[in-house]
Amino acid sequence: MRNLVKLFDDQAKKDKYLFLYGAREFLNYDLSNEALGIGKFLIAMFPIIERVTGITNDHYPHTYRADITIWMGRKFEYNSVYVTGSDLDETYRQKYDRRLFACKQELESYIKKALCQTDLRLISMRINEAINEFDENVDFVGCDLVVEYDNIEE
Repeated sequence: MRNLVKLFDDQAKKDKYLFLYGAREFLNYDLSNEALGIGKFLIAMFPIIERVTGITNDHYPHTYRADITIWMGRKFEYNSVYVTGSDLDETYRQKYDRRLFACKQELESYIKKALCQTDLRLISMRINEAINEFDENVDFVGCDLVVEYDNIEE
């Protein structure tokens, strides 16, 4: 098995993103203890589901498939004139124009960088939007990834 959490955490550190990992209730608690700066992106990674999809002749797990859910969000942005923050009174279109589209672009780049340094095979990727999440009302773009990899002795 691979340490996929470390892979994505390391990439978040390289990109200077806040990285949080855990079940939703733990992420909510962790996020409430963080200072969300202007323009700062954060990554929320949920527990990974892994399964064996291939075995060797001696019944040893050979190929794994992992379902990974990653959210990228931002609370505040600066547009050279003023600071805006995720707000319950914003329209969906305002949220999209102010931060969701930028989050989609950042998330795609982040995933490409994380995966290109490995032999993980991307099977599928589904992107969706999540607004006013957690107690902090952060807007996110979520991504459900399915990756596959061979068990290589390290």
